[in-house]
Amino acid sequence: MSSGPTPIFLLGILERSGTNFLWDLFRAHPDCGVRRPIWEDKLLGPAHMLEQYVDTVVATWDENWLAPAEERGKLMRALGDGLVSWVTSAAEPLQSHVIVKTPSVENLPLFDDLFGDEVKLLILIRDGRSVVESGVRSFGWSYPLVMKKWADAARTILTAQQMFAETGRRYHLVRYEDVLADQRGQLTEIFTFCGLDPTRFDFEAAEAMPVRGSSTERVEAGAPVDWAKVERPDDFAPQRRHVGWDDGLRHLYAEIAGDASVALGYPLEPLPPLTPAVRGSLVCYRAELAAKLGQRQVRLLRGRALRAAARSRRRR
Repeated sequence: MSSGPTPIFLLGILERSGTNFLWDLFRAHPDCGVRRPIWEDKLLGPAHMLEQYVDTVVATWDENWLAPAEERGKLMRALGDGLVSWVTSAAEPLQSHVIVKTPSVENLPLFDDLFGDEVKLLILIRDGRSVVESGVRSFGWSYPLVMKKWADAARTILTAQQMFAETGRRYHLVRYEDVLADQRGQLTEIFTFCGLDPTRFDFEAAEAMPVRGSSTERVEAGAPVDWAKVERPDDFAPQRRHVGWDDGLRHLYAEIAGDASVALGYPLEPLPPLTPAVRGSLVCYRAELAAKLGQRQVRLLRGRALRAAARSRRRR
């Protein structure tokens, strides 16, 4: 890979997990630029297609060539180098580091196949209950559907962690709640991991940074969520978004995401009694999840058909 700014990939477990918050903190470091005008790179989400491409190419190679098995890995890494070149070539301002972000961990296990250790990987996690509640308040998301999305993403992270442990892949797992509780200490660790000098960062200014994209703090009361900066109130506590959940939601979360939550270090409180009313609530939530998953599958199939039709038109 050619020399240039050190790329930092910030991957959030899901939307509403604090990727904008951490990204803004990096932008405040004098040695870190961003890749404008792309605000979310989303490079890893379709990475399975790069893997399919490599496997298709390798399958065409003549066995008589006796190509070493590692050639497949070199081809994958070459594609990754191309992605890094795209990220770093338009870094603004041109500094020693450039950060890109995506609120998704889809295809996270492929990260090590595409990128070497010179590419810094930050995985940002947040309590699934807070993510769910923030999404519901911000965008009217479905409780059961977002619980499932968070649980699926959490399991993707757990799988990737096992794979990275086997390959020696370096990464830094960041807990949103820990950054809120100890911003100076956590950022010092994160910056050091990325190769950025923490002493060049203005921690006092960062602690006074305004809120952006909050599910509760808006420019005007009742206004939709946007990313305009809002003064941070003294009682700002995004880690407590879910404290008002009813018994049905608490049981539903334990059912859908409990194991993944505990595995990522977010233990659950003891569950309330499973009364007939709670059972009835769970039945309704399960039906909602089934309906939402069916609608999502229809959208996926429709999207594939539209993309296939567009490719056909381009070939004419």
